Amino acid sequence: MRHQMKALKIPDDAAELDAKLVTSLQEAVIWYDSMLKLTDLLDGFSDEQAAPLLEAMDATATKFDELTEELEQMQDAYARKHRIDLTHAESPTASES
Repeated sequence: MRHQMKALKIPDDAAELDAKLVTSLQEAVIWYDSMLKLTDLLDGFSDEQAAPLLEAMDATATKFDELTEELEQMQDAYARKHRIDLTHAESPTASES
């Protein structure tokens, strides 16, 4: 997916938006990798083994959330500038899960 994105021509006024998207995707990969490392622990793992992985996962998730918020704001601004109508999907509520 990253290779396909790199092949796309990005409008000059979307370079910063594109960079933010790439950064947020990289952070998502790091977050996913940290989850995989946690699942690779052998049965009976100790809290000492899990703690650094959980901390890294939490820090990465927080950074990803921040990037996602920034990206959404940038996308909204770009869409307004170019009169693009964006549709935002609402997150399901706890009662819908």
